[in-house]
Amino acid sequence: VMTMSIEKIQKEVIFQYTKVKNKIIFSTSIDLVAFGLGEQFGNFVKKCSGYHTDENGIHKTWSSVDVTVTSVLPPLKKK
Repeated sequence: VMTMSIEKIQKEVIFQYTKVKNKIIFSTSIDLVAFGLGEQFGNFVKKCSGYHTDENGIHKTWSSVDVTVTSVLPPLKKK
């Protein structure tokens, strides 16, 4: 669990993680509306709906965003 802050709203978010060689990769999905960005997301939908329409003319935009954070671990120093 990590605390994420967006536009002064803090939420505890559960991340999955994997270790690959000298890196730890954290990933999760968040909902922009849950962070108080509903109005901004609505504006985005209005401006970009022509770019987010399928072949049947159906508008498709989701407020979920995938988040990935990669941290490189320093080499351990020998004592």
